[in-house]
Amino acid sequence: MKATFNRENLLTAYSIASQAVSKNVNKPVLNNLKLSVLDANNVTMTGMDGENGIETKIEGVTIETPGVVLLGPEKFGQIIRSMMDETITMKQDDTV
Repeated sequence: MKATFNRENLLTAYSIASQAVSKNVNKPVLNNLKLSVLDANNVTMTGMDGENGIETKIEGVTIETPGVVLLGPEKFGQIIRSMMDETITMKQDDTV
């Protein structure tokens, strides 16, 4: 996945979706946010706690390569809040 986001739109989506993420869930995947970048009309960020979930759409995304990634909400929040650029480009690195 490689996409360029408007920082404010990404921060708003993070603020909304991260409300549903719980640290007290036994399934580690539910401790993350899911960012789906499929096409220009289908970019979402989802947070879940096992019972409830919040999915929010992100507008104004330029997509080079579609994909889906899991993001650690605390670290991701720190990073996007600290950035001052108007746009943020995210690229998924498939190496382990």
